Amino acid sequence: MKTHVLLLFATIIFCIQCKEKPAEPTDDMSLGDVTIEITGTDEAREYFQEGLLLLHSFEFDDAAEKFVAAQKADPKCVMAYWGEAMSYNHPLWRERYTDDGVAALEKLAETKEERLTKKMSALEKDFLEAVELLYQEGDKKELDVFYRNKMEEMHKKYPGHHEVSAFYALSLLGASEGRTKDDGYEIGARIAQGIINENPNHPGALHYLIHSYDDPDHASLALDAAHSYAQVAPDAAHALHMPSHIFVALGMWDEVIQSNIASYEASLTRMKAKDLDNDAIGYHSFKWLMYGYLQKGEFEKAKEMVYTMKEYSDGKPSSKARAHLIMMKGAYLTESGDWQDPMSEWEVDLEKLNLLVQGVEEYTHGMAAYRDKEEDKVASYIAKLEEMRSEAEKKMVVGAAKMCSGVSRYMQPPSKNEVNSIHVLELELKAVLALLNNDAPMAEQWMQEATHLEETTTYMYGPPNIVKPSFELYGEWLLEQGRNEEAVQQFEKALTRAPKRLLATRGKDDANA
Repeated sequence: MKTHVLLLFATIIFCIQCKEKPAEPTDDMSLGDVTIEITGTDEAREYFQEGLLLLHSFEFDDAAEKFVAAQKADPKCVMAYWGEAMSYNHPLWRERYTDDGVAALEKLAETKEERLTKKMSALEKDFLEAVELLYQEGDKKELDVFYRNKMEEMHKKYPGHHEVSAFYALSLLGASEGRTKDDGYEIGARIAQGIINENPNHPGALHYLIHSYDDPDHASLALDAAHSYAQVAPDAAHALHMPSHIFVALGMWDEVIQSNIASYEASLTRMKAKDLDNDAIGYHSFKWLMYGYLQKGEFEKAKEMVYTMKEYSDGKPSSKARAHLIMMKGAYLTESGDWQDPMSEWEVDLEKLNLLVQGVEEYTHGMAAYRDKEEDKVASYIAKLEEMRSEAEKKMVVGAAKMCSGVSRYMQPPSKNEVNSIHVLELELKAVLALLNNDAPMAEQWMQEATHLEETTTYMYGPPNIVKPSFELYGEWLLEQGRNEEAVQQFEKALTRAPKRLLATRGKDDANA
């Protein structure tokens, strides 16, 4: 698919300082504007500067490369090792690459005690002590809390320091149990906004403010940041994608499309420049782009993208590629109603895919069987979901969905939110099986149970992982029964979670007609 978008580039001044004179950037890249004093040679500080800017935009692989370059330029530059270790911990994705992080720190010195005796400023020592906490033995969730507490101490010790404040704001999100369980989101948002007020080109502050307000109830508070971030850091593909979190939460479909075209194309440019394989493609933004087309009713464009995603997956059938193929296929079939398309019969290997993605694959096949009136097949997919859920409940961790975590993170135990989400899909299949059996009361009971359970799940940060929201399914059935007022109530619930979603909007309009 060839799509072109006009990117607005801002002239950004890099200002990371060490002594009296700020270092000059090594590459002509627009990534934002940050200021921090570090100990090291001019060349090392130049590489560190770019690594830090990339780190704030979650360009973790490229950030690590810059930090390693800084180490080579000055093996005594302590913050270069801090930066590389930070690039292996992904606070909003429930990921920590422990071996890589520990190896990065051990390049500075073999033990923590030795590392902390290296020549560095008091600020650098505090940053190093903080990252050491992330790579202790223990559960990541617990270590994220330890790290947050350390960053809180630093925030008090270095008031007004933008980098300390930015990483504290991020640590609040990383350690959060969800917006309803603590005020970390609000505190982080206030801190990020304070940085933006003083430096409107700080990529981390813009990024973390968007994450803090990434839901329909708060998204309008980050709309200015969403419009700014892509212009501040146009050379970071993730920065081009992030505004679409706010746009999706507000139902701004044209902006969702343009944001993700820019991010997807930036990933292709990077892949070509670095001679990388298909896993360098921005599948995440590609999936969100397709969702934008679906919400505009541009089903042919969305369909073409599913087939393109299959080509990518066939070229390199990684877990990342297969996960996105499953989610895009499920979303397209569910929202277009094009169940006769051959893609409904595609079988995707589920090895090393997370619970939710596996559940969507079984659900999609179950709904295809329902459309073909194959009761036995529907029942078999229900059984698969039941077994999957039962096994997952034994391994389940309590916690909310993480922000922008994608669908290809299969390494962690399933969260309660993920388990509940596939349970909703299971209940939906039970409902449609009851419809095949002409048992309307039982079908309605299953649909009601699905909606009640979905209400307990957290907001899904973008395209819904429950590819057919249960409120929408129930609303459509109620509309068929002529129970229009009840249908409106269900469509309104769907729209509360997904403003301006096409099928729910159409359903509500039909019910009110």
